[in-house]
Amino acid sequence: MSNSSQKSSDLTEKPLTTMSGHEDIIFEIAYLPAGKRVVSCSEDRAVRIWDVEKGEQEGTSMVHEGGVYALAVTKDGKRILSGGSDDRISVWDVETHGRIEEWASHTNAVYCIALSPDDRLAASGGGDGKIVIREMKRSGKIKHSIDGDNLFSLCFSPNGKKLACGSHVIQVYDVDVANSSSVQSLFSASEDGSIRCWNSETGKSIGKPWTGHTDYVGSFSLSPDGTKLASTSRDKTVRFWDVQSGDPIGPPLQHHEDTKFPVAFLSSGEFVACGGARDHDISIWCAPWWDESRKQVDTAWDLNDIRSNFVHNLTGYVVRECEDPITLGSFGDIYRAKLSLDGSSIDVAVKAIRTHSADDNDYSKKNKRVRRELKTWANLEHVNILPLFGTTMGFGRFPAMVCPWLENGTLSSYLERRHDILRPMERLALLGDAAAGLEYLHSHSIVHGDISGSNVLIDSNGRACISDFGLSMVLTDLEGSLYATSRHGAGTLRWAAPELLDLQVLEDEANPPHVLPTPQSDAYSFGRIMLQVLTGKVPYHYYSREARVRDAISKGIIPMQPDPPVVTAGQWAFMQRCWMPVGVGEPRPRADKIVEFVKQELVEIEKAALRRRA
Repeated sequence: MSNSSQKSSDLTEKPLTTMSGHEDIIFEIAYLPAGKRVVSCSEDRAVRIWDVEKGEQEGTSMVHEGGVYALAVTKDGKRILSGGSDDRISVWDVETHGRIEEWASHTNAVYCIALSPDDRLAASGGGDGKIVIREMKRSGKIKHSIDGDNLFSLCFSPNGKKLACGSHVIQVYDVDVANSSSVQSLFSASEDGSIRCWNSETGKSIGKPWTGHTDYVGSFSLSPDGTKLASTSRDKTVRFWDVQSGDPIGPPLQHHEDTKFPVAFLSSGEFVACGGARDHDISIWCAPWWDESRKQVDTAWDLNDIRSNFVHNLTGYVVRECEDPITLGSFGDIYRAKLSLDGSSIDVAVKAIRTHSADDNDYSKKNKRVRRELKTWANLEHVNILPLFGTTMGFGRFPAMVCPWLENGTLSSYLERRHDILRPMERLALLGDAAAGLEYLHSHSIVHGDISGSNVLIDSNGRACISDFGLSMVLTDLEGSLYATSRHGAGTLRWAAPELLDLQVLEDEANPPHVLPTPQSDAYSFGRIMLQVLTGKVPYHYYSREARVRDAISKGIIPMQPDPPVVTAGQWAFMQRCWMPVGVGEPRPRADKIVEFVKQELVEIEKAALRRRA
C-alpha cells in the first residue's frame, strides 16, 4: 500500500493527503467519532479504516463475499455496520476488525444502512425493496420489515422516532408502528444539480433550491454539528452549504472525479474525506473555512471570544424521552431528553420555541435573531444562571435549547412541595440566588423580561437559577404580537409589570404597540417572586381566573398584605417599592440594591438566632 501527502497554499485546489489501498470503486465513507479516522467501503469487497494523520490504512481489511455498498458507524465509535452484494449485513469491531455478528434477511444487495441517534435501532434497505429495522442490543432481532421500492438512502430523525427512505420518492415511517408518518425536514439531491430541503408534513419544498452545482449531485454529508452540508457532483466540485439559510459557504473544492463520488466530514468538522470512483483513493481536504478560522484562533481569539461566537450544535446527540412535551414553558414547549456524548449520557431539558408566524420568506432572518440571542446566553457564566449546553434541531423550525435537567423543577412547583418545611433562612437564600442572577444579567445589559415562578429553577442543592432571559422579546418579534397577548396564555401575568401589559389596548387590535421590558419591569417581577417565596403562594392566589388578576392590575390593586410574621413590615415595604408605578414617586430598586436588601435580611435572621441562643 502506498500513500502520498500534498499541501498547497490554496487549500481548495489540492487535498492535504491522499491514501491508496482500495482496488475498485469506493461507494461510501464515514467518520469515526473519536480521533481523526475514517472508514470506507468498496466494490473490492473490503471495508477499511484509515488513519488520517498517518495517511495510511489502519490494521487489516474487513472483507465481504461481494462488493460493499453501505456503511454506518455507532455513535460511540466502537462498531461498524456494512452491507453489499452478498445480501447480508456484517457488524465489525472497530479496534480488532473482527466480525461480531452477521444478519441475513434481504434477498438482494444492501444499498443503505442507518443507525438511530441512540444506536438502539439499525435500518437497512436495498434492491429487494424491503426496509428492515433491527434492535442492536438484541443481536439484530428484527423489529419491523416494510415492503417498499428499490432503496438508495435511509436516515433516522434526530429523536429516532421516524425513518426517511429515499428511492424515486421520499417516504417517512414511524419507527414504532411502521406506518407512514412525518419528520420536520429532509434534504434531497437531484440530477439537475440542485439540493432541496423539504417539509415532510406538507410535502412542500422549504425555501428555494440550493443552486451552484452544474451537473448531477451524487452524494452529500451533514457535518457532525449539523450546521453544514457538503455535496459532490459530476461537475468535479465539492460544495458546502449553511443548513439553516441554504447559502453556499466559501469556494468549492476542485476534485478530479467527473462521476459520482462519496464525501464525509471528519469528526472535527474542519476536514472532509472524498472517495474516488476511478482512482480508488481516499483524499482528505480542508473545509474552506478551516484556514481562516485557524488563523483567528491561533492569533487573535481567546476562549471567551470563541464562546461568544459559537453555540454548540448538539443535533443528533439529543434524543427525547417521549414525543409530547412534559410541560409548557413561558415561551414554548419543554421536553425531557437524553444527551449522549463520549459514551455517557445525562438528562437534559430541551426548550422548543413555540411560534407559528415564521414563513419561508422571513425564516432566515428570524432564525438569525434567535441564534444571536442564544449566543449571548451561551457566553454567560454564573452559578445562578441556567447554563446553555447547546442547541438541537428536530423540535420545531427554530433551534431548540439544550439545558441541564433540574430535578427540583420550577420555583412554583418546589414551593408547593416544600412550603411547610422551608425555614426563613432557606427562603431568603432562594431570594438571594434569584437576586444575584438578576444583578448579573443587568450588569451585562441583559433584561430578562419575563421573570416568574416558572422560569426560576431549583437545582439538586436547593439553589435557584434564572432561565429564559431575553427570550420574551424574541418571541414577541417572531409573533408580531403584544407582550400581554403572547404571555397571557403562558400564565406569567401574575408576575408581569403593568406597563408591559398595556392594559388600554384590546388584544384583537390589528397593530398593537411593541412594548419592551426594562430593568425596572424586572424589579417589579422580582417583588412578586419575593412575595411568592416568603408566602409559598403565587401572587393573587385568591383569584383562580387570570381575568380577575388582569382586572386587579388594571385598577392598580396590588396583592393583599400577608399577616406577620410570614412577611415582616420591612419586607412588605420593600416589595411595595418594587411595585411602584413607573414615573411616580420613588423609582423601583436596582438589581444591586435588591441583592443588598436580601443580604441584610439574612444578617438580621442570623442576629436573631444568636440572640435566642444567648
